[in-house]
Amino acid sequence: MIKGIILDVDGVLVGDTQGYNFPEPHPDVIKRLAEIHQKNIPIVLCTGKGNFAIESLVKKANLTNPHIADGGSLIINPLEKAIIKSAPLHASLVKEIIQACMQKHVYLEVYATENYYVQKDQENEQVTKKHSITLQKEPILPDDLEKAVDNREIINMIAIADNENDKKRVEEVLQPFSKHVELVWTLHPSLLPNQFYLITAKGVSKKTAVEEVFLKLEIPLTEVLGVGDTMGDWSFMQECEYVGVMGNAPDALKQKAREKDNNKFYIGGPVEKNGILEIFDYFVREM
Repeated sequence: MIKGIILDVDGVLVGDTQGYNFPEPHPDVIKRLAEIHQKNIPIVLCTGKGNFAIESLVKKANLTNPHIADGGSLIINPLEKAIIKSAPLHASLVKEIIQACMQKHVYLEVYATENYYVQKDQENEQVTKKHSITLQKEPILPDDLEKAVDNREIINMIAIADNENDKKRVEEVLQPFSKHVELVWTLHPSLLPNQFYLITAKGVSKKTAVEEVFLKLEIPLTEVLGVGDTMGDWSFMQECEYVGVMGNAPDALKQKAREKDNNKFYIGGPVEKNGILEIFDYFVREM
């Protein structure tokens, strides 16, 4: 029996159609989230985005349990304005990564708990504007990014590649830091072809955060449904007994899901057709 649900946000709940499922999920999806949660099934949102990007959704669906943001660096209850756990990057690493990205002209966003920063002279107007809509918050645009975040607790950084082919260039810039941070590629349907490289503290990930949240909720992962749409989500999905995969997910993720027992996985429709509702119908019919 499923007693808890963990959901990625972009590509699962949020798509790329303005006014339909962007920047927030379709009203039918929000309604269903609220209905399931009212049955005492915690629904944990798990995103690489800043916590401020999910605050409105959490409020609308009244999801009173903890949630995971910033690629696992932050466990937070937005409704109570409570930070349950924060895992910041070491200040010296933040400084070195900023320097490396600025020198190689890699677009970089730097996240504190309340705000995020983009150096003004590296701002890509199209990317910055579109991502600010997704995040539902405008960035701070300092002339000197390194100086602006000095002495601030940085919990996540995101390097952005222009497209799939540009990922190699970004990886080469950040490879020297790979022993000291976690690096995971992700994407958002509304921001394609851009690709997002999440940078979190070593040992910090969606997977570790999911384990911590459900330990706190006293729900074993053998009774949890995990839903995602990218290979980066598999790190936490594989820990769950039950998995749902969106129709817009890559074939590799769908194949991973099929390795589960027949009644423990389901591949729904794409996010643009509210495929998450199909997944809910399959696993929690009584809801």
